[in-house]
Formats: sequence, structure tokens, C-alpha cells
Amino acid sequence: MENASKALLMAGEILISLLVIGLVVLAFNRMNESKAEEQREQELADILEYNKRFEQFDKRVLYGSDIISIINRAEDYNVMEANDDKQYDPIELHITIEDEITLTSLGYDESDGRNYDIKKGTYTVKAPNSVDKLTNALNSIKNKIANIETTYKARGKPIDTLIDLQIQYQNQINANSFLGRDTKDLVDQYNKAMKVDGLSGGVKAVEKDIKLYTALNSALTSFRAKFFSCTNVEYDINGRVSGMSFKEATTN
Repeated sequence: MENASKALLMAGEILISLLVIGLVVLAFNRMNESKAEEQREQELADILEYNKRFEQFDKRVLYGSDIISIINRAEDYNVMEANDDKQYDPIELHITIEDEITLTSLGYDESDGRNYDIKKGTYTVKAPNSVDKLTNALNSIKNKIANIETTYKARGKPIDTLIDLQIQYQNQINANSFLGRDTKDLVDQYNKAMKVDGLSGGVKAVEKDIKLYTALNSALTSFRAKFFSCTNVEYDINGRVSGMSFKEATTN
């Protein structure tokens, strides 16, 4: 009887140990499942937050200024996030321009103006650290505008001041000419007012830069005012926005 009692006691102890181990394992599994669920919820929240950054451009009516914004956003993402350890694919944008913008059409007919034209066609923004043709054209326009402003400001005559002077003198010269009055003194005053020290080419060079500066600003304004529509949104296997397409809405 004594041996039987000891055997039952040992069996009971083993059973209790097994139950405790089972409870520990169950608690551990549930804790892991809870952490996994929290991770899945966080990943889903991250995807939703990421998608919001691009889905806000999924509209039937967008401006060119919106296209500039999403290009900048996509390029920032492709550079900063697509190369991290998560190894997400770069987002790809397709932007179709229907009506080209040329500086010739905006009053600047010099050959170097063609460097800033935005041609008709479909442009792709994708790979990190690469510059697509549309971004290159827009950046070239903005950089040239900034370059002209910096150059003239450094010489003590901001380009906007010179533009105002040009308009003022040209109006006076045209009025005197229309009335049959002598314009020589006004022309001399104009040439003196428009002279910029340290700039080769004299007044003709200043007039050319004013023409270019004005056309560049008009080109940038024209692009920002264009109408576009989002025509497609693509998602990867994780449910993240991976591509978007935009098309200019023509006025014809």
C-alpha cells in the first residue's frame, strides 16, 4: 500500500508539472501571438499611412502644381525609403503631357531657350538617384530663374527692379515716339539705368536675360496651371501603392 501511495503521489506530481509546463507554453504562445498581431496591426497602419501620402493625388482634377508635389514626394520616398532594409520597390509615376510648353511660344526665341522646353509625351519617374526628363526640365527652369536672380542681386541691381525700369522707360519712349517727340534723352537715360557693372554684353545682354527670365517664369506658371487627371493606381503584393499614372486634360 505504501508503494502504491508513493506511486500515486509521484504520478500526481508529474501531472501537476506537466500542467504547469503546459500553462507556461500556452501563455508563451499567446504572448507571441499577441506580439505578432500587434506587429501585423502596426504594419497595416504603416501601409495605410504610406498610401495616404499618394492616394490623396488619386483625383479626377489636379493641377500641374500637384504633379510637381507628387514627383517630389515619390523621389524623396525612392531615395530615403526604398533603399532601406525592408526592400520595398520604388514607386513609379507615369505623367503624360499633351500640350508642350516652349519658350519660343512665350516670347523667347533664342536657341538656348530649347533647353527649357517641356515636350509632349509620357515621362516616367522611378529609380532612386536618377533624374527623369520631366524633373530635369522643371529643375532646369527653376535653377535658371534662381541663377539669374542671384547674378543680378549680387551686382546691386535685382532683376525685378530692372524689369520695372524697362517697362517704365519703354512706356515713356513709346509715348514720346507716338507724340512725335525726341526720344534720344530718354534712350540715353534708359541705357544708363539698365547698365549692370561687371556684366559683359551691356544693355543687350540685360534685355536678353530679362526676356529669358520672364519666359521661364511664364513656363513654370503655365505648367503649374495645367489640368491633370489620375488615370491609374497600382498596388504591390503588400497592399502598398507602387505606381500611379497621370494624364494632362487638354483644353481642346
